[in-house]
Amino acid sequence: MKILMTTIGRMDRYESIEYLMDEEGTNSWKGKVAGIAACKIIGGFDKILVFYTSETEQWIEEYRKICLDNELPNPVFKKIPSGNDSREQMQVVDTVIDSVLEITHGVESAFLTIDITPGYRLLPLLYFAGVSFLTSFHKSTLEKVIYSEVNRKEKTGTIRDVTSSFEVIEWYHAALTFAKTDNVEGLLALVERRRDELRLAGEDFKDIDNIRKGLCGLSGYSTAALPLELGIRSYSVKKLLDSVKESPSSLPLFKHLFDAVREIVNNCTIDFATKKVSIPLTLDEIKRQKYIIQRALDHGHITNALTMLRETFLNAALLEFNPANWLSRQSFRQVVTQRLGALARRSTDSYLAKNLSMQEIQIGKLWDQLTQARNKVAHCGYSNDTIDINDLNSKAFEILQGLEKLDFSNIWISQDSGCKLLVSPLGRSKGALFSALRHISPDSVLVLTSRETSPTLKEVLRNAGFPFEKSKREELDNPYTGFDERQTISTKWREFLSAHQEVFVNVVGGTTLMGEIARTIGREAIGLGIPTTVFACVDSRDYESQQREPYVVGEYVEIERWPDSIGAEEDEENHD
Repeated sequence: MKILMTTIGRMDRYESIEYLMDEEGTNSWKGKVAGIAACKIIGGFDKILVFYTSETEQWIEEYRKICLDNELPNPVFKKIPSGNDSREQMQVVDTVIDSVLEITHGVESAFLTIDITPGYRLLPLLYFAGVSFLTSFHKSTLEKVIYSEVNRKEKTGTIRDVTSSFEVIEWYHAALTFAKTDNVEGLLALVERRRDELRLAGEDFKDIDNIRKGLCGLSGYSTAALPLELGIRSYSVKKLLDSVKESPSSLPLFKHLFDAVREIVNNCTIDFATKKVSIPLTLDEIKRQKYIIQRALDHGHITNALTMLRETFLNAALLEFNPANWLSRQSFRQVVTQRLGALARRSTDSYLAKNLSMQEIQIGKLWDQLTQARNKVAHCGYSNDTIDINDLNSKAFEILQGLEKLDFSNIWISQDSGCKLLVSPLGRSKGALFSALRHISPDSVLVLTSRETSPTLKEVLRNAGFPFEKSKREELDNPYTGFDERQTISTKWREFLSAHQEVFVNVVGGTTLMGEIARTIGREAIGLGIPTTVFACVDSRDYESQQREPYVVGEYVEIERWPDSIGAEEDEENHD
């Protein structure tokens, strides 16, 4: 449906004028009313929507008669206040919106032309406000804004197309939307519309197309939790926007409207990066990621912010651990994740936190807060708890600010500072524990025994030259089938484990269950972020020889090590 929106002015002051559409127009109409002239000259209107005030109500019927005499649609008249104060001005806007919605009910789309010639000077601004709503939230399109310029001396009038006056508002709101929400779709749609107009007119549209390509590069990425991809895209966008040295004639406000876009792009860009693999992990990269997170929080994108905040937190720790090949070596990322998880677990438990430094406690507590906040969102569909988005947003802000103050330089436990623990079974074969003690030379030992083997513990320790008072014992009630005790026993020794800086786990020398419990305790140590090595002491002699002469050092066979083995395995893979 094609609609003309106009206003009745004081028709007693109108004169008969010869109207043309632009200065080169060929069609003309002679009469008193500019709006009717526009109807006749432009043509094709299905509805004429006429607004009037108390002061101009007396000319309604005269206006109607002129329309019908000129074979135009019967006008729809709507009364509006004069707009003398803010309340009346809002009423005008509401009336404009309601009137268009009323006459287009059931219509698939509406195409609007606004005649801003008659009426009070403020009415065009109010009409623009109403039409802005209609074009944003209703299936309405603004086709034209027209203004009739009258030469009363020569009694001629020129109907000028001033649609650009409204388009400036559209461009402003699209740029503002991007600046406030990172959504680039509005700007992209306007640029594409202008490019298509230039193409149809046979005019040069290269600069406009470069702008379009730049915005296409941002589309989707600016509102997604993809900081690296956004950085690469922003670099391409920056180059395209920089190629437009001056404002294109078809975008006279380009410089001003795109200032916000340029600033955001410049802060997001990863200079000279065309592939993720070439992005170095540096302090500047961490800073860039924090900027993107801050924008996401400012715009209320809490889910995206928490997702990126977790990755940036990891990156900050990884920068101290091993920044080389930070994207290709996911195993290093796994190590950092486990270490941060261990610090979170220990820092929130007064007993487990005893052996942590203050900075380790701060890092652990902040990681724990981040994990809980992220899990609240990720698992909200499986919980009875109601999320307060404002509280969650405030918490994310606090975590981001806290991240700025963290020092990750010394969170990796030194393996050279002693406090080494050996965990080992003691079965009927005394040699396995003996060999483990000789190979590891621990500061303390936790021995898994049974009622049958407990009495031999002192003997083995004495032969290995290890002080009995530095040993701990876990005696199993059922050393063969008590597999359900594994986690209970492991949890029991958690605080004891946390006092050590390195754990070695021997998995042979006892029953199958003893070996499994030893492994479970090793996993508990890893969960606490303690470097842990799992190994076996192998005696290749026959059984009779082992029983006759048990105190012979067997072969040390490493099975796995955390975290060192992860990086070592990957190095081997890379050398193949």
